[in-house]
Amino acid sequence: MNNVLIAIAVLLIGCLAALFAVPHVVDWNKYRGVLEEEISRVSGRDVRVGGALSFRLLPTPSFRIEKIRIADREASSGDAFFRAEAITARLSVAPLLRGILEANELELTKPQLHLVLDGKGGGNFRSLGPTNLGHIPFLPNDVAF
Repeated sequence: MNNVLIAIAVLLIGCLAALFAVPHVVDWNKYRGVLEEEISRVSGRDVRVGGALSFRLLPTPSFRIEKIRIADREASSGDAFFRAEAITARLSVAPLLRGILEANELELTKPQLHLVLDGKGGGNFRSLGPTNLGHIPFLPNDVAF
């Protein structure tokens, strides 16, 4: 009986050690192109990530994207629609286990939002959003702040 308990304890400790170590071993910057492409497709704007990407599972799941830039659709001004030095999101564990991505804390470092109004009462923010996506299961149904 003691050998079984020791084996379970060793297995549990090994799993916890892997959860701490694996995110630090994986080079998340290899997935920069995929991330930029997916965010560009969902937002309808050109998105570029100029800094590092990081992800961790413990103590709470979180990710960090550095030097992110979302282009303005009307590129006449040359300014980005949105840029930030870093975006850090801490994810809720319970919804994550159900397959739902829910950030319970979002931190923007040095955010800049460039809004331009047109003569019709609209602006460059009107065209932000998905275009010709069809059905994508990971698009949010509800966004709350």
